[in-house]
Amino acid sequence: MKKNVVNNLTSKTLSEGRNFLYEFEANEVLSYYNLPIPKHFLARNVQEATLEKLREALPDYCILGNPLDLTGNALSNMWRYNRKVLRLRSVR
Repeated sequence: MKKNVVNNLTSKTLSEGRNFLYEFEANEVLSYYNLPIPKHFLARNVQEATLEKLREALPDYCILGNPLDLTGNALSNMWRYNRKVLRLRSVR
């Protein structure tokens, strides 16, 4: 079964004159062999891409806000936190 699907995909690719797989095709091949598929997303800007990469890299208890709190506790530096929150609110 798996070989048929992969062979069909390969022959389709070659019949189209390509010697490469598109990303979604490569992901199909990886999934048929139960290999992990890299997580992917579409970001609208650099900030979204940065936040998504931080979400992947940091533990769940870290708060990805403004300011970035790596301790999981916004009270760790309340003065800085309040100042940033007030500045954000005044921008809106």
